[in-house]
Formats: sequence, C-alpha cells, structure tokens
Amino acid sequence: MKFNPQVYIISGKISVGKTTFAKKLAVELKRHNIPVGGIISEKVISDSQISGYNLTDIETDESEILLRRSDEVEKERIGRFGIFAEGFQRGNAILTRVRLSDNTIVIIDEVGILELGDKGWSASLAEILKSSDKQLLIIVRENLLEEVIRKWKLCDPVVFKVPETDYLIAAKVIVDHLNT
Repeated sequence: MKFNPQVYIISGKISVGKTTFAKKLAVELKRHNIPVGGIISEKVISDSQISGYNLTDIETDESEILLRRSDEVEKERIGRFGIFAEGFQRGNAILTRVRLSDNTIVIIDEVGILELGDKGWSASLAEILKSSDKQLLIIVRENLLEEVIRKWKLCDPVVFKVPETDYLIAAKVIVDHLNT
C-alpha cells in the first residue's frame, strides 16, 4: 500500500459524538485491513454526569484513568477535572509504540487545551508528525480547530465535521487516499 502522509481531523462541538465517530471509523478501517492504533478518551458517567475520562488503547482495549472530577489541591487540573499523570504517561507510551509499529493510522483523542500548552499528547503528536509513513487522525473541538492547525502547521488537513459527516463516508475518503 503506497500513500502520502495525511492528517485527518474529526471536529465538532462538545458532546456531539466525536469519540463515537472515531471508534466507529477505526472499526471500519480495520474491516478494510488498514492497521489502526492509538488512544481514545472515553467519558466515565456516574449519576447521569461526566465524572471523568478513561484512556483506552485502541489495539488492546486496555483502559487507564485519565481525568476525574476532583477537589484535590495537589492534582494538576484541566477545568473541573484532576489530571492523573499515570494515564498521560500510559497514553504517551501507547503513542510511541504505535508510531514505531506497522500501524498505518494513528488516532489521538483528543488534541486540545493541554496540547496547545505543550502538555498532554503534544510531544507524541510532534513525533508522529515527523514520521513520514503514518496517517494521523486527531479529534479536536470545533472552537480549537484553527489554533491546532496553526500550532502544528498542518498542511491541508481533511476535516470531518461531526455530526454533519457520516463515519462511512470518512472511511471511504481515507481508504481511497491510501489506495492512490
């Protein structure tokens, strides 16, 4: 399979279904025998409210605590959530493994405020962008899209807007690109 590296972005507002779209897209790409790896940040719901996020390895389905609603003063925070450093260490280790593997597509859910501040997945994202043999699929909130494109100097990214775009159409775009 010969291809030119491409950056794909799944973008939309908060809680519109970007992560669900990414998970369905990953399954569809695997159905087309395209090796996919990376990380998904899944909401943890308790008492009908978001209590945090878990990090899930796309290849192994293993999870790690990433963020939790917390009043602990000693924890670094993003919004109302305390950051679990172990989750970010695990996520960056997964992204390093995927970057060095035979996976064609690397998924990062999500690139946002932390990464714009050179934290979170920022270093891993920069390393993946240096890899000329990887396709990158990132999830970015709509209000941060232009800033993310500027910061990492992403040339002509393909943006899939959720909910306007169907994941099957996105899969076809990616498969067609990989087959040209």
